[in-house]
Amino acid sequence: MKKMLYLFSCCLYLGFSGCRKEGIKPGDAAPLPEKQQESCTSYGYQTKTEPVALGPATGAELLVGFRKNFPLKQQQRLLATCEAFQAVSGQVQTASGPVSLITLKPGTTCHETEKLMHELEQLPAVRFSLPGLQAGTYSDEFVVSLQVNASETEFLQLVADTRTHIVTYPEELGSRLYLLSADKSAAGNVFEMVSFFNDADLVEYASLNGPLTPLTSPDLIAFRNPTKQEVELN
Repeated sequence: MKKMLYLFSCCLYLGFSGCRKEGIKPGDAAPLPEKQQESCTSYGYQTKTEPVALGPATGAELLVGFRKNFPLKQQQRLLATCEAFQAVSGQVQTASGPVSLITLKPGTTCHETEKLMHELEQLPAVRFSLPGLQAGTYSDEFVVSLQVNASETEFLQLVADTRTHIVTYPEELGSRLYLLSADKSAAGNVFEMVSFFNDADLVEYASLNGPLTPLTSPDLIAFRNPTKQEVELN
């Protein structure tokens, strides 16, 4: 088993190294669309009944999700190449994979934060990148509860259509509850996917899984799945 994990880590590292050799690295990624350069994104999502505004990126923090088994030292080495990077201030092991909470240099703007997010998501080792918001920091995970008579087949098709991924099934979370991931390959970020699933008739509710509270420990910690009661509070 250890040998398999070692080989997997090596493959990820080689993939990242090859990406660097091909010129995809922080500072060299494709430019942001002109619309994104003009104004910063105001983040938020739609519940079943009302919109929730989370505001723009604060410029103080950034969440970066990495592929499973990508070594912590290599995460830190990758992030240290970013101009706005100041420190890794926390680590969390979510159900989807390791997540680093990054402190950005003082004076980093929301424009620079979004540019860095865009650049990081060009790298094979990075699953997603999301900004720190005034309302908190959120990962790529969100919870979906299905209506009592909802068709699981239709739900699975919805998951496939949005290119999201089921991370945890009802057997672990409870009846009709699913934990999903909206990484960089999804049809939208986690906020957009929560809004999209809340718009579906077969969904009772969709909710962000957070906010996260990473520990300032050098070791990754276990981040447990939320209970239904905790989800309903968000």
